[in-house]
Amino acid sequence: MAGEVTVEQAQVIATLAPTSEQRRELLADPEHECNETLVVEQARQLSVDETRVFVRHWAAYADPDADDRGYVDSCDRERLDIARLGDGYRVEGQLTAEHGQALKAALAAVTPVPAAADDDRTSSQRRAHALGDVA
Repeated sequence: MAGEVTVEQAQVIATLAPTSEQRRELLADPEHECNETLVVEQARQLSVDETRVFVRHWAAYADPDADDRGYVDSCDRERLDIARLGDGYRVEGQLTAEHGQALKAALAAVTPVPAAADDDRTSSQRRAHALGDVA
């Protein structure tokens, strides 16, 4: 249906637009030219991917410091705990998106895909072994 916002576009808007108090205020401001009406009107004319790009640009305009605050908050939450438990170790933590992607890429580089026909380990077990190989 031409001119309609798809469910996917609505999810993009709901996920990326109201991510700070300043952005929520701008969306709700009926007098501002860059409010929710503009975002929805643009989405009606764009594909889902184009809507994502537009909303990210809109969000940067609406509250340019929010992404920096989010990055700092993410770095502040980053942690990695390694504790000895019996005959093994428990690894638990939270990484920034950048560090998590780097770790996934490193593990993928040393994890054979697909697993050998005689390898009955789960993908989680193969990743654990790959972490040992990377270390």
